Amino acid sequence: MKIFNSILLALLLNSCVSDNNSVTIVPPPIKESQPSWDKQDQNSGLITYIDNVGFLITPGAAERYSLLTEKFGNKLTPPVKKAEGLMPYENNFILTPEYMAIFMEISKLNKQ
Repeated sequence: MKIFNSILLALLLNSCVSDNNSVTIVPPPIKESQPSWDKQDQNSGLITYIDNVGFLITPGAAERYSLLTEKFGNKLTPPVKKAEGLMPYENNFILTPEYMAIFMEISKLNKQ
């Protein structure tokens, strides 16, 4: 038993007197590979594209766009006002391709 305790003590002391060559394992960055949930649908609020009109988006996506334009609109050139480019359409909203590109840009800004 004395030998076992001596070996255990030697191992413990050896671990305390290390040469500080530790390695930190860093997980790989998370890559978004699928749309986020918008209510019960996993579509990020994008319903469809209507030719020569724009993107049909849900009220939830329109609300996110409004909040992001309010937060980051003044950082864009030219500046974008809150909810600029949103057009009501039945129970949803239309966002033109130009404003959809802005939506994507301010979404990236929001994640930084």
